[in-house]
Amino acid sequence: NEALRGMDKYVPARTLQLSKSAQVSKPFVVHYGAKYARYPFYGKGRIHQDVHPMATKRWDKAYSAAHGAELGRAGTEYLRRG
Repeated sequence: NEALRGMDKYVPARTLQLSKSAQVSKPFVVHYGAKYARYPFYGKGRIHQDVHPMATKRWDKAYSAAHGAELGRAGTEYLRRG
């Protein structure tokens, strides 16, 4: 859930359809259910920054680079609660 919330500002958005399709499918996995999700994820087509100015392709890597330590702490805490 930490990654889902944190990644949102890096997800391309014009209508928020892609952001709203995100779900945590299992621990440490965020799945974007929108049919077209793979296109912006891999940089095919336009990256809409209308709603999220920091949006980019491979938003998982952008989030990880900017907030890796926070994500690591959240993962460690999750595993401790086990």
